[in-house]
Amino acid sequence: MNMNIMWHGHYVKYLEMARCAFLDEIHYTYDVMKEKGYGWPIVQLNLKYVKPALFRQKIRVELSLVEYETCIRIDYIIRDIATNEKLTAGSTTQVAVEIKSGEMQCRHRLVGEVRWKIIRLSNGRRHNAYFIGYLFIVVESVELGVF
Repeated sequence: MNMNIMWHGHYVKYLEMARCAFLDEIHYTYDVMKEKGYGWPIVQLNLKYVKPALFRQKIRVELSLVEYETCIRIDYIIRDIATNEKLTAGSTTQVAVEIKSGEMQCRHRLVGEVRWKIIRLSNGRRHNAYFIGYLFIVVESVELGVF
């Protein structure tokens, strides 16, 4: 058996890197969330391992924001850069929690300018992915770039 495969726990880290890059792109980082009085914890995480990533393999994390009205739900696909082969699929769901009270805000809407930026990135599509982003990574090495 080839033990040159990436440890399964690292996939969650790569999803987090892509999600943070996306939040930075829409200017709604975790620091901004905190300033607005909200935390956005992950309440659900799903991963489906299709094929293992190997050490020193270049991968791409594709991200699609599929819900933002009452929660932030993002779907991900991790692909091999050279072959475009799908390695892993996953999703995360985050909910707004008011920091002061600790209560979940089921009907929270993202701040107006953030919602506008998401809608603008989506070109007005309502039932498809609103944003597609890419994060390029060399497994267990450095981030190559985000765009």
